[in-house]
Amino acid sequence: MTPNRIRRTLPKALAGTAALLLAVMPLFFAQAASATSGEVTMTARIDGTPLSTSSEAHPIKLYPLRSALIAVTIHNETDTSLHVATVRLAGQVMGLTFFAYDTTVEVVVPPGRTVTHRYALGLLGLNGQATGLIQSSLAILGPGQQAVASQGLVVDVRGSLRSVYGMFGLAIAVLTALAFTGALVRLARHRLHPNRFRRGLRFLVPGIGLGLFLVFTLSATRVFVPQPGRWVPLLVVSAVVLFGLGYLTPSPELPGEEPLPAPAQLAGLPLELAQAPAGEIAQAPAGEIAAARPRLPAPPPGGDDAGDQGLP
Repeated sequence: MTPNRIRRTLPKALAGTAALLLAVMPLFFAQAASATSGEVTMTARIDGTPLSTSSEAHPIKLYPLRSALIAVTIHNETDTSLHVATVRLAGQVMGLTFFAYDTTVEVVVPPGRTVTHRYALGLLGLNGQATGLIQSSLAILGPGQQAVASQGLVVDVRGSLRSVYGMFGLAIAVLTALAFTGALVRLARHRLHPNRFRRGLRFLVPGIGLGLFLVFTLSATRVFVPQPGRWVPLLVVSAVVLFGLGYLTPSPELPGEEPLPAPAQLAGLPLELAQAPAGEIAQAPAGEIAAARPRLPAPPPGGDDAGDQGLP
């Protein structure tokens, strides 16, 4: 590009860039203004313990036979009144909700004000829903059940292993054991697929099941909280390890495969017997093979010397 052409195109490029910035800057200012003027935040306590202090080492304990005393403080920094219709306490593992409690509160928070609402939450059905360490959340919902604000927490559900959560982990364990046993049986009987990748996929299924079983077991036994940063690597590692084991399994022996006989062993056999499969030749009686070979004429008495004496 020549210097003259650069001089002609540079002002146009600068003008286009300036126009783009002027068009985008109002959007940023609008978002910043809405963030500062329309922010709704909340803090909460369960049985006097702030949700922000809950962790894997210090979870908030929930007892199925007791009521939990919940205090929700809502900060409305918007220019309009905020109507809170419901407070929801829910626990999720791997994207699945295992327990959820909705409580109707009907709280109105004036603009620029802070309101604290206290209530007792009965947890009678929790014993059959979950047990162990579970990542949870406490959220306030508007009249249309839309989430207005929420706060995360770690709970220790003092439930039963016969709950839905425990039975779910047990079902995964049974299915994983069946899938792994089936793969081992097919390996012992040389019935796996000849392709290595297909054999790896056969072991991949029990690998995924093993990862799921470990996640639910470690959560139910209160070893760790099944957060995405933990259960995703655990699931991936177990799946990759089992896939690698299946990939490295020896190739199965196909039925009826036997080494072909040497050409010298086929010499002199009839055409139909020489073209027969190796297994049929190996199973044929020795007398039948010997009888099928053509007989050569016997040499004259005296051997080669006797024949030479008759020559002139």
